[in-house]
Amino acid sequence: MRNKNFVIVLLMVCWPVLSYAEVSNSYITIGVGIEDLSYIEYDDKDVILDREDGLLPGITLEVGKRWNNITSVLSGSLFNGLVDYDGQTQTRIPLKTKTDEKITRVEATIHFSLDVFEMTNVSLLAGLGHREWRRDILATRVTNSLLEFYRWKYWILGTSARLLQKGKTSVDIDVRLFRPIKPTMDVGFRNYDEVTLDLGINYGARFRILYNLVTRKGRHWILSPYWEYWNMGRSVNEGLTINGFPTTGIVWEPRSDTTVFGVSLSMRFAS
Repeated sequence: MRNKNFVIVLLMVCWPVLSYAEVSNSYITIGVGIEDLSYIEYDDKDVILDREDGLLPGITLEVGKRWNNITSVLSGSLFNGLVDYDGQTQTRIPLKTKTDEKITRVEATIHFSLDVFEMTNVSLLAGLGHREWRRDILATRVTNSLLEFYRWKYWILGTSARLLQKGKTSVDIDVRLFRPIKPTMDVGFRNYDEVTLDLGINYGARFRILYNLVTRKGRHWILSPYWEYWNMGRSVNEGLTINGFPTTGIVWEPRSDTTVFGVSLSMRFAS
């Protein structure tokens, strides 16, 4: 239900511009990419508890429509793969395994072109996003598997600009700041009920460089290296239950940093 409501909000954000389809320029961008994921959890003394590192292949999709100096954009991505887990058990025994990652993202933004900077195509952008991370730490000979779901919506505020234009090639930058909205993590331990933890709210950011090459009218390639960062605060302690009855056990989610270095290659079709 939460995801359904969020999709409705995204459509409401995009609708003002999409309703002018008959007088607007539109495009669709389809691509593939790979991300180098680095995730680290810290205890309350900033000592590393565990980390995950590895490459995740994925796909990207973006559609947009322009009307006068306003552009509405709906974009999304899906990255999935196995990465290395290096951490410890709850009793501090060193543990190495693999984690099956699936990270999805959807963003709806509205871009406002600034006429005063027409030569550099400067735009301000704002919107909403949704990030969902399925983190499945695989079982070993001494531990069971552990499945966690991280979910949060987030506000987006940023800017984009053209740095270089030469013939059929151009270079743009895109900078975005993120502010999570009620981030949560769902986790279920063996023999216990599932628990939803409220994560601490901090900021995130993404920086992209876009190399554009026009191959024919209405089509061009985009090569885009990028960096993305999320910092999530420690959750409060939550008690564990069995069939709704309290136990003496507690659980919490440590503070964490997520750093991504990625690159995508996509083709844009414009009309």
